[in-house]
Amino acid sequence: MEIGKKVVEIINSLGYRGSHEIQAEDFEWMCEDEAVLPFLDWFCSNVNPSLIITSKEMTEFSALKAAGGILEGAQLEQALQSSTNIEEDDLTEDQLK
Repeated sequence: MEIGKKVVEIINSLGYRGSHEIQAEDFEWMCEDEAVLPFLDWFCSNVNPSLIITSKEMTEFSALKAAGGILEGAQLEQALQSSTNIEEDDLTEDQLK
């Protein structure tokens, strides 16, 4: 299968608005550049609809962020450090949930 055709199929499967306007020929020029082929191979092998964040997930993330529930920077580093210092064997079943 031509890479351009495969790229278009993947973009269509992702639900990209306007994907009906994209043609396989629009991507064939990329195949002429040997440096781009590894990326195209990776893209065709790895990108799929399960990787797309839904509108519901984005809304939930925005609400969580607005409520201050997203760890960033020093808070994230501290949480990561504290979680790596805990041995799973030392945790109760409730703590693991």
